[in-house]
Amino acid sequence: MTLFPDISHHQKIINWDQAFTEGGVRKAIIRVSDGLRYPDTFFDRNVDECRRLGIEYGVYQYARPSQKADKQVQYAAGKIQAHGPGALLLMAGDLEVTENYTPSYLDGFYTDYLTGLDLALQLIAWIYTGPGFWNSYVRRYYGRRKLWVAHYGVTVPDMPLGWYYHYLHQFTRKGTVPGIRGGVDLNVENVIPPPSEEELAKRLVREASMRSWNLRL
Repeated sequence: MTLFPDISHHQKIINWDQAFTEGGVRKAIIRVSDGLRYPDTFFDRNVDECRRLGIEYGVYQYARPSQKADKQVQYAAGKIQAHGPGALLLMAGDLEVTENYTPSYLDGFYTDYLTGLDLALQLIAWIYTGPGFWNSYVRRYYGRRKLWVAHYGVTVPDMPLGWYYHYLHQFTRKGTVPGIRGGVDLNVENVIPPPSEEELAKRLVREASMRSWNLRL
């Protein structure tokens, strides 16, 4: 079982050498910004340190529906590409606020935002969210995008409506890692193989018919 942190400016200056040698950190996910108004001030340092130590890293951005999707994509892509070539572990849109917008508006914003990340970075962006938020405010299934789910205090997380499989589970926000001060989010990869494309398609069609979902395939 592989555990690894996701980090932001809240952790301030991380001793990455200690996290690597004593904490066994071999993967990490680094926040690039909270929308456009709050760039993560430690992003560049954290990326440079991961690259120096050979730590695989992904990136996430806290997406703000009140701000233009294309501008948020442009900022994230620019910061990532400024560090030169190299495969990302993942790129995730952190989708967990409505900012008082309707489900219909959120659907359009998320579609534009995630598609923009896909095109800008030449990958398929992941979705980070929790079942409570998603089931209450979104209730859409965005195709076969990989799910990074937040559900604390459990070993098997609940799934947001429409998903049958998670690739990554954020199980605590109070984890401890040598070299990282204070509590930190910790994640575990799903070791169970995902369902086949055929099985997934059957489940989606069956449940979409029952719930009248608008699938984003």
